[in-house]
Amino acid sequence: EKNRINKDGFLVIKSELTRSQQMNLADALQRLRVMIRKTLVEAPQPDQISWERIRKGKVKAARQRLFEKRSRSAIKEDRRLDE
Repeated sequence: EKNRINKDGFLVIKSELTRSQQMNLADALQRLRVMIRKTLVEAPQPDQISWERIRKGKVKAARQRLFEKRSRSAIKEDRRLDE
């Protein structure tokens, strides 16, 4: 979720689901409860196979990024030579 903490450090939760102020307050409180429950659930730690898969993905992404960077550089170099 996007950052809901304002400059003063307060958590801001708005609800304009209904026209009733009380229903919107109840909805906002329910959303706060859901946010708190989500933070209480601990995310599982990835196992060794997952870490290896993540590492390979990062290496592949870096290789692809450098390839595209070289390709763009070659296109720009060709433009300079044509002029």
